[in-house]
Amino acid sequence: MEILRASILKTYCAIEIHRTKWNEILRSFESSLNVLAGLVDQLECVKKTEPCELSRKFPDLQGKLEQIIRALMEEEMTSMIVLLEELNQLNLKIKSICEVTYKLYVEDSDKAQSNPAFFQGTSLYPPISQMIEWMDDINLCYANKLTNAKYLLEIFDCSSQAIVNLQNILDFRSNFSTVDAIMAKMSIFLLEK
Repeated sequence: MEILRASILKTYCAIEIHRTKWNEILRSFESSLNVLAGLVDQLECVKKTEPCELSRKFPDLQGKLEQIIRALMEEEMTSMIVLLEELNQLNLKIKSICEVTYKLYVEDSDKAQSNPAFFQGTSLYPPISQMIEWMDDINLCYANKLTNAKYLLEIFDCSSQAIVNLQNILDFRSNFSTVDAIMAKMSIFLLEK
């Protein structure tokens, strides 16, 4: 039972580190998103350009400009894919830590009678089953955020709305309210370490 308690403490401490690293990486997206937004604006301007003297002298100019802008977009998107992979690795690591704790929980569930307060919770901290459920909720929050970001990058269509969608999902200021709420509920339990 003490092993399970220690594992839960370790897991939630790892989740706190995970939150910090996620936020750091999300901040890294900001510059790429700003560059991408500028490139989308430039591409839209190039596409809307009316024929003029210059375009008559250089008929391939508009196509070449579009090609250059799209290549620059591709570079930014490649760097964003690298960051998404870093987030994925973090998610895999925290998921693995949570799985170890869950296995210990399953193994120790028959010992619930020996310390019912630990398994049923107290006025200071929630029942173990709820802590385990919250670990799954946290994993799900991060997994969904990552899946959504990957999907938005895959379907990126060089539009202003596509940029807004990416900025919304990758904004480090739009924190995970579910994770924050869970960590607040766990704070007293975590302080006992």
